[in-house]
Amino acid sequence: MAFFKFEGKDDNIMKTIINDPIIYKAHERYTSFSRNDELLEIYEARMKWQMQYNADIGYAVEKAKKETAEIVAKKNAKKMRI
Repeated sequence: MAFFKFEGKDDNIMKTIINDPIIYKAHERYTSFSRNDELLEIYEARMKWQMQYNADIGYAVEKAKKETAEIVAKKNAKKMRI
């Protein structure tokens, strides 16, 4: 994760980090991906969809909580009348 943090900022740290062959390969894939406009557009569309999906789920959960509270309140009111 350090190469994401120091990418383009500190050449000495990047040289040290990239000495690890696994990190070097990951870094190469990352830079290749970030230069590809088509892949970047696909990634951004996916992230936009994911954020909208999460917002929709959050809204549905809050709505369900409110509806459940209303149902429980109505049942409790009925019990108190009896």
